Amino acid sequence: MSVNYDLILGQIGEDFVPMENIKFDTVLGRSLFKVANELSEILKANLDDDNLKDSDLKQSIIAVPLSVMGNEYYVSIQGNSYAFFINSGVNGIQTKRGSIYSFKSRFPSKPMVDNLMKWITKKGIPLDTRYSQTRDLTKSRRAKVQIDEKRKRATAIAFGVKQKGIKPTYFIDSAINESELAKLTSAIGDKFGKQIMVSIDISFNQ
Repeated sequence: MSVNYDLILGQIGEDFVPMENIKFDTVLGRSLFKVANELSEILKANLDDDNLKDSDLKQSIIAVPLSVMGNEYYVSIQGNSYAFFINSGVNGIQTKRGSIYSFKSRFPSKPMVDNLMKWITKKGIPLDTRYSQTRDLTKSRRAKVQIDEKRKRATAIAFGVKQKGIKPTYFIDSAINESELAKLTSAIGDKFGKQIMVSIDISFNQ
């Protein structure tokens, strides 16, 4: 999937503004922001293809306009910090994924277990301690046994992930690569009538 830059950039060459004065309320600035939005949508579509369409990661991806410096334009796409792990994968203790990232310990951290507990709730995975099986318990007691079961399940899943690792999706690499950046720079240069540099800042650190 690629961006139609000619369509997005429109007639920016007719709205000349000195490059050092470009702001995001100009035609060029708005066009760059549209490009960032389009690229962020491609990232989200790639996550859909990898069965991550309901993930918190997808919801976190947004395009953000940044200030302009000289003839270099910064287009920022931001999102959750674990995006690079989903993109590049993570080597497991037993299974290697060819990634630059690796799990160092077979024991899951508390944040990892907590996140998996939230995932279990979000997916609506049925529990053995659901109401129909625990109707004789008090409300507080039922809540406790459900949390305990959820934590045990999340811990078991976490141990499995640590062993097998995380398969790479390359959802960033396939959307924003050197070829795509070259097309963007060329398209803007053609419209603007001179050479410029375009940087796409991937800031997955929220």
